[in-house]
Amino acid sequence: LTVTKLRDKHVREWVGPHRAFFNRKLPQCERGLLVAESPLAAWIAADTVDDEATELALTLMQWHDDGVAWEDMAVVGRTKAVAARAVAGFGAHDIPTAELHGSDAGDAVRFGTMHGMKGMEFRCVAVVGAGRDGLPLRQAVTPVEEDPVRHALDVQQERCLLFVACTRARERLRVSWSGPVSELLPVLR
Repeated sequence: LTVTKLRDKHVREWVGPHRAFFNRKLPQCERGLLVAESPLAAWIAADTVDDEATELALTLMQWHDDGVAWEDMAVVGRTKAVAARAVAGFGAHDIPTAELHGSDAGDAVRFGTMHGMKGMEFRCVAVVGAGRDGLPLRQAVTPVEEDPVRHALDVQQERCLLFVACTRARERLRVSWSGPVSELLPVLR
């Protein structure tokens, strides 16, 4: 997620004061701890998918305690199944949820896919499942042996989806994963 060559004016304004944070090289991350944090963003590694979901629920409750309405938060994954798995236990924490494009959701945390975030904006966004096993999505990437050019284009499309999801946050961004971190998050490698 290097941001040295930004073209979109709104993205430049969002990242502007934090450019150095996004571009710096971070040490090899370890699972189960906060890897990096700025006033706008946090990158969090978890040991398991369940740990990732539990930590996510705690973060959303903190955002809510800080005055962010549930409807101003979104949880997104590369696939709907990844996002749904992350929010499945939110009922135990009294966190209301609704599908990203559902109607009459009221005051609920929205969840859905990275692709579904296009054109939307929330005060706080949590990107889940940003591990090597889920991002880039294997089914969406042509094997390099089959077609190296198409492979490179497919990986770039996956990187763009991640960028879209991350830039939908107006105030706070949280990116998390379990297992090894995705190759699409090079600042954390």
